[in-house]
Amino acid sequence: MKTLSTFTDANWSFSDRATSSENIWDMDETNTTNNGYPFLAWENGADINVTLNQAPTFTTTLSTITINEDSGIISYEINATDADNNDLNITVDSNNTSIITVSPSWSGNHVAPYTSPLDFNLTTVNNAYGSVQITLSVNDGTATTSTTYDINVTSVNDVPILSGTFAGTATEDVGTQSSGTITIVDVDSGESAFQALNITGTYGKFVLATNGNWTYDVNSSLASVQGLAGGSIGVDNFTVTSADGNVSQTFSVSVNGVNDAPTIDTLFSNRTILEDSGITNYELNVSDVDGNDLNIIVESNNTSILTVTPNWTNSLNQATWTQTQDFNLTTVLNGNGIVRITVTVNDGILNAVSNFDVNVTAVNDAPSLGYISDRVYYKNFTDKNITLEETDVDGQTLTYSVNILTANILNSITFTGNTMTISSSPEVSGYTDVNITVTDGDFNASKLFNVQVLSIAADSDITEEAGVTVETTDANGTTLSNTIGTDIIIERREENNGRVSHKIKVGTKTTEASSDINGSVVQITATGIQTKYTDTSIVAQADATVTGQASHTLTVNGVSTKAISEAIGAYTAISKDSNGAVEIVTSIDINGESISVIAKEDGTAEHSVSVNGITSKAISKVAGTTTTIKADGEVETKTPTTQASETIGGDVWIYETGTITDTTGKTVTRFQKRNTTTGAITSVQNTFAPETPYNAGSTVVIEEINSHTVIKTTFSLTTDMTVE
Repeated sequence: MKTLSTFTDANWSFSDRATSSENIWDMDETNTTNNGYPFLAWENGADINVTLNQAPTFTTTLSTITINEDSGIISYEINATDADNNDLNITVDSNNTSIITVSPSWSGNHVAPYTSPLDFNLTTVNNAYGSVQITLSVNDGTATTSTTYDINVTSVNDVPILSGTFAGTATEDVGTQSSGTITIVDVDSGESAFQALNITGTYGKFVLATNGNWTYDVNSSLASVQGLAGGSIGVDNFTVTSADGNVSQTFSVSVNGVNDAPTIDTLFSNRTILEDSGITNYELNVSDVDGNDLNIIVESNNTSILTVTPNWTNSLNQATWTQTQDFNLTTVLNGNGIVRITVTVNDGILNAVSNFDVNVTAVNDAPSLGYISDRVYYKNFTDKNITLEETDVDGQTLTYSVNILTANILNSITFTGNTMTISSSPEVSGYTDVNITVTDGDFNASKLFNVQVLSIAADSDITEEAGVTVETTDANGTTLSNTIGTDIIIERREENNGRVSHKIKVGTKTTEASSDINGSVVQITATGIQTKYTDTSIVAQADATVTGQASHTLTVNGVSTKAISEAIGAYTAISKDSNGAVEIVTSIDINGESISVIAKEDGTAEHSVSVNGITSKAISKVAGTTTTIKADGEVETKTPTTQASETIGGDVWIYETGTITDTTGKTVTRFQKRNTTTGAITSVQNTFAPETPYNAGSTVVIEEINSHTVIKTTFSLTTDMTVE
């Protein structure tokens, strides 16, 4: 018996003659049934079917491709078919799953009629590359068909990973180096490294090694570093890059600023100047690298020789102190010696200090001679002693000389030290100018004053000698003029409105008084003239002597407040204020100094001294005050205290306050005990030492508080004062 084989090729012929008695027909491709299968025809005419299995096939063709490493997922569709309609088992395999893995989307067999294609994914393994063969196989249970294709996975440069702290800190001037390590990981062989750096930034140098070790050094000599103020932070940024250049990151270093002391850029040197040379100007340049506001102080260690006047008053901001400042040193009159000038610049925390010395050398100063007031004396006056206010800052011996312009008016003027003695010529009256000269041997000083000798004696009664020489009447009232001797005129005036006044003219000087209160009277007294107002409990009077001196007295309920002007030419006014209270004001100008003294009905008194527009005052709220205007312009107010008086050796001593304002407006206050008979003063207790008086412009108030007498002073403190 012959065996028939299955063929896949339809164009075939089979011929095998039997040697036995069986008769088998030839079989060729034409001997088929309608269904296309070959068959054998037996002699008796029966059909025998022979089935042949055909292998499955892929209908999708895949070709070799090239992709990049780390490309991810690639999807494919495939389909297979089988002529025998068998269930198909399809597999896809990678020959290197470390590079590419396969993920089919199906499970189980592919079933006829195979109309839906199948898909599978190829996934690249991270950082893997190489050639991978993909094998597709289909099996119908009997036959297997396979096909392969290649995928070339090419290497790419991988992005490295940076880690660590990409920041550092440093501090100006302190702990200047900062260091650390940053890391890099790169899967690419030999590329886990940084590009080395050695670079200078705004504030310092940054050095990075390839292994990630870094250092940062602050360069404190840089202006940018010194310019960092305390508490401020400057940042240096650097770019660090991987060795393959794929990754860069900013590395920041924070530099902490510290406060730097300001600087004085001007170089001062010691110098010598002459006494009384006036003003010397200095320029001053300062700076602060931190740009802080600056407080600049220039001080003299001896303001009695040199004073400092800066052209600024407050702290200077940067826009101001970058400009040149200046200050003046001014010599104090007659001051000499070595003075240390200290310039201090402060930024709120730190100082810069510069010192230099100025040697103010002494020069011979001319002596000075104080004001000498004009004098009026009676005929045959006894010797008059006048203390001259002379000074010589150099302490040299001074000598005096005198020139009496009308020589016969005076017998002589002599000097003992600084005391001048004027002697009268018997029975001589008249007027003369007197010129006094003081000299230190090199320089002179002179003063001119006049002496009026009256034609009447000191013991003369004016009421007996005065005769009415002129009497005139007009619409405003009556004026009476009395001439006494040849050089004194007393004038009385009564106006129709009730106002009365008086004048005494002694040579060229006039002393006046007036009263605006109805009922006031003017009368000649034994020593001069008086204007007076009297009420039930009030007596207000103004007196003037033929020697030109004036006084006023306001007596209320038996207590008198007084003022005396020893200087010739005072004016006294008696009036009522807006409240109807009586007050008396005596005023006079002496050598440019304006002086007024007020007495009020409530018992208070006030003296004021104005010099160069600055007024000093003393106000007494205690009744019984006496104020004296000296011939040289000094004013003294004496006020009784609450302390009881004492009787010693038959003399009465009273306790009182003394307020003295000199011709410059400076004031001294004190408590004292005074002999009411001789005027002697003891037990003086000054508030401040007399050599450090209150500055001009002060106000003194004397009052009684809780049965104690209190002196209160308001003043501007511009110099050191010594408390006694």
